[in-house]
Amino acid sequence: MRSMDTGLSIWKVTGALLTLSAGTSIAVYVPVAQWTETSGLDARIGVLPFALIVLIIQGYLILNLVRRLDEIAIALGFLSRSEPVTEIPITPS
Repeated sequence: MRSMDTGLSIWKVTGALLTLSAGTSIAVYVPVAQWTETSGLDARIGVLPFALIVLIIQGYLILNLVRRLDEIAIALGFLSRSEPVTEIPITPS
């Protein structure tokens, strides 16, 4: 099979998405931590389970987004060489 190098590194995209995920996690963590503190709850009860659920959801969404970006990069590679795009292998989501 031919090389499908389009200049788009999956590692660069993944790194950018992980940075976005970390920022989103902090944005979710701070309000929940403040709510936990004002409610008088133990931090382990209020914050940690919620943060873990958010990280699991983000991981799933990021994984699917990276797969789709990879398929887009392959399609753009085919189009730049004027080849039919129907040859792209479809990965299950």
